[in-house]
Amino acid sequence: MAVISDSVNAAIMLQHIKSWQQSGITQVEYCRRHQITSKKFEYWLRKSRNECALQFVPVTLQPEPPVRQTFSTFESSGLAVNFGGIAQLEIGKKFDAEILIRFMRIVADL
Repeated sequence: MAVISDSVNAAIMLQHIKSWQQSGITQVEYCRRHQITSKKFEYWLRKSRNECALQFVPVTLQPEPPVRQTFSTFESSGLAVNFGGIAQLEIGKKFDAEILIRFMRIVADL
């Protein structure tokens, strides 16, 4: 069997991850169809999620109309992220970092 370089193997597996996400089938079924061990697939899935979490993406800021605050106890030193006037995420000083991480993973998967 030929040795595949790490970068080529990474590219192949990341393409498999994208294909699986679009397929609508389970990981187990995808792995069976493509003859990939579930352990290898899960490793690359974790690796892809970690890499996605660490990448910077360009952001273009545009002025938005003011959004009325819905939380009267919002702390002025917190962070507010407006999603096009449809929704707003507000993070105060004493937020739970784990909940924020879970939220960001859910948004990343959309």
